[in-house]
Amino acid sequence: MTAKPHNLNKVLELGEGQFIEFKESFDKGLAKEIAAFANASGGVIYLGINDDGLIKDTQG
Repeated sequence: MTAKPHNLNKVLELGEGQFIEFKESFDKGLAKEIAAFANASGGVIYLGINDDGLIKDTQG
């Protein structure tokens, strides 16, 4: 799923919750989040966004 800019802004405003998780990068924690969502009601994991809702700078 590709987030459209206006939808992504709304997601960033809402922040993390039961169905939304931000992960700054691929790490060991990502597998745990995927398993947790798979065993619950599902959700969306956004990669490249830190816990404060800031998009990681990939240009620098």
